[in-house]
Amino acid sequence: MAQSQFFKWRRTNIETNEEELILFQGALRPSAWGTYEYIIPDTALPEFLSMVAHTDDKAIHSGQSKKKMVGLALMRKMCGVQKIPKKIYKESQEKAPTMIWENSERGLHGLQVHGVCVHVIGIKKDKYGKMFDPKTNKTYHQELL
Repeated sequence: MAQSQFFKWRRTNIETNEEELILFQGALRPSAWGTYEYIIPDTALPEFLSMVAHTDDKAIHSGQSKKKMVGLALMRKMCGVQKIPKKIYKESQEKAPTMIWENSERGLHGLQVHGVCVHVIGIKKDKYGKMFDPKTNKTYHQELL
């Protein structure tokens, strides 16, 4: 389900200096210590968090012992990720995890599945740079996912 989600990916055409939007398919890949990385554009993080855990950082870690909190910090360190800022969690709470369009039979549902728990431990910041797109024969300044 995670890999069937699409997100807006913003990039700037270097020739015209205009922003363009394309759809980017979320990518799930194995990472360190049995964890998985989910690759999305950085602007889509609040939307993603609303889909997997419609809650805030305190609610995720409430009732956890200091030992578990230290374990999460150690896991972040081993995976080379940073803690997600609280303002991103707050922004994610304002997003709907499920969407239904009035004039369509299509809808989107979050990634919350019974019996499955996603532990969001942190984020990695991507670099931005120039990338040539052979399909459009243009060069863009974009997030290098």
